[in-house]
Amino acid sequence: RDVTVERAQAAALERAEARYARLVESAQDGICTIDEEGRITSANRAFRRIVRRTRRDLATMHFADLAAEPQRGALWAMFAATLAGSHQRGEIAYVSHKGHDAIASVSTAPLIEHDRIAGVLAIMRDMTEERALMQRAARRDKLAALGELVGGVAHEVNSPLTGIMAHAQLLQADFPADDDSRHAIDTIVNEARRAARIVGKLLTFARQNPSERIPSEINQIVLDTIELRRYPLRMQGVELEIVLAEGLPMVSADPFQLQQVFINLLSNAEQAVVEQNGASRRITVKSALRASDLVVTVTDNGSGIAPEHLPHIFNPFYTTKSRGVGTGLGLSISFGIMREHGGSIQAHSQPGHGATFTVILPVRDARGPVRLG
Repeated sequence: RDVTVERAQAAALERAEARYARLVESAQDGICTIDEEGRITSANRAFRRIVRRTRRDLATMHFADLAAEPQRGALWAMFAATLAGSHQRGEIAYVSHKGHDAIASVSTAPLIEHDRIAGVLAIMRDMTEERALMQRAARRDKLAALGELVGGVAHEVNSPLTGIMAHAQLLQADFPADDDSRHAIDTIVNEARRAARIVGKLLTFARQNPSERIPSEINQIVLDTIELRRYPLRMQGVELEIVLAEGLPMVSADPFQLQQVFINLLSNAEQAVVEQNGASRRITVKSALRASDLVVTVTDNGSGIAPEHLPHIFNPFYTTKSRGVGTGLGLSISFGIMREHGGSIQAHSQPGHGATFTVILPVRDARGPVRLG
């Protein structure tokens, strides 16, 4: 009878251990055990996935080697403090399998065997995506606060600026065109107008003008925008190629806001090709339907965008143009307009090979295809 009981207890223990092993193996958090020397003795599937190591790799690694080089000392200190009997919690940076920096939270606890600390139990959770989401949310909050501030400042500046322009224009009539004083007054008027344009962009950035969605033809918006820029492009000797797909569906959009996006893109492309001295100047505008998205691309054969600038070009007030030429708001405004329309705008460039800006607008409330007139 005693043998039967012992066998039953042993079988129950084996089943409990198997259930425990399955529980640990199926956990979403990474779990590992570490001996007193810092060697990893076991690790579940999630842990191996997070650190991108096989069982064989982990068997030859020290626990502290999981962290990036500058933080290995801190991870070792966590391990040593846990061996001394305290629970620890912190974050480590490590290099993911794609070679990118990643962040993980790590919690450690003493591993007790036969009333003594025989090692460390570590629980690891990948925080990279969560941290990125938090940072994006923080940036959105900052931009919202910045928009309110900019809108208030722009309104305050607009009133005295209007007065300056009005009085300067009155003074223009009192002096002949070749008078030195008239030249100074003309400069005041021109600079005031330039400041007014900047204020207008600031107000647009602050989203002071509500959008109005109506059924719109994307090709017609593109053609209307090109007509606004055709003369300046011709005067600059820019060759303009237009390739618009027929049969595109209509979309629900604010045509004036979309026109502002295309004006910004054409203006930037124009400046990029004009800066090429002695080279051919060409801008290509295309439209197409890709799956359920309308896509418009504006491509120039300018000098391109440097890799260090490319990730930042949609940030407000970021500009690569010379002082007094750009405000750094055009692409930021365009990005915001496309986001409000449920679409996006992307940039691709290689230095020396021009740049392509892609506007993606989801097809909504389609009213059937239209043909170019």
